[in-house]
Amino acid sequence: MAKKTLIRNPGDTQPFNKLEVHILTTLENLLKGEQFSTETDEDMFELFEIKKIYGLSKKESMYVASLYQYNRDIVNEISSTSRNKMDWSSVEEVVVPEMKLYEVEYYQDVSAVRVISFDVWGGSDDMAKGGASADFFVGKSHFSTMKVGEIEIGEDMDVYDSDINIHWNPQHVDDSLLENKNIIKKVLNEYRRKI
Repeated sequence: MAKKTLIRNPGDTQPFNKLEVHILTTLENLLKGEQFSTETDEDMFELFEIKKIYGLSKKESMYVASLYQYNRDIVNEISSTSRNKMDWSSVEEVVVPEMKLYEVEYYQDVSAVRVISFDVWGGSDDMAKGGASADFFVGKSHFSTMKVGEIEIGEDMDVYDSDINIHWNPQHVDDSLLENKNIIKKVLNEYRRKI
């Protein structure tokens, strides 16, 4: 049975459900009520906590960040009018991000050129850059599928340029690409044992 996704269609603007309210409130608490920023990796690390707590996929975690970013000011305005703390359930018409798959490439000086490519879902190119940046910084794929080009000589140095585009084939990259790879490996190993 396929896992039900947290991601809404962009036209589904009904009020937040209880799970969404709970996740967004937790993210708000981690961010101390501030707007989600992609300028530094700190907010991406808070998003990683949300991903772990709620068992979200890469795409779902980037969706939650975009949902928070798109609706925080609305919630803040409603709450300041009623002089209450921020109440995500008070939003009558939710702004739902349209998730697109972006391909973010870093060009790294390694005494030659090496391309590091990230396939990452985001409601905007800034959100996709934030996910790629966080994964690049920690060297693990928490929000993206990272592909590192091979080099034969040289040492890793600073990233000197980057490029971001909407991915040409969103069906090509699945949230659980690595999970599927591991499942296939297990099945093949089991098959080999039976032969």
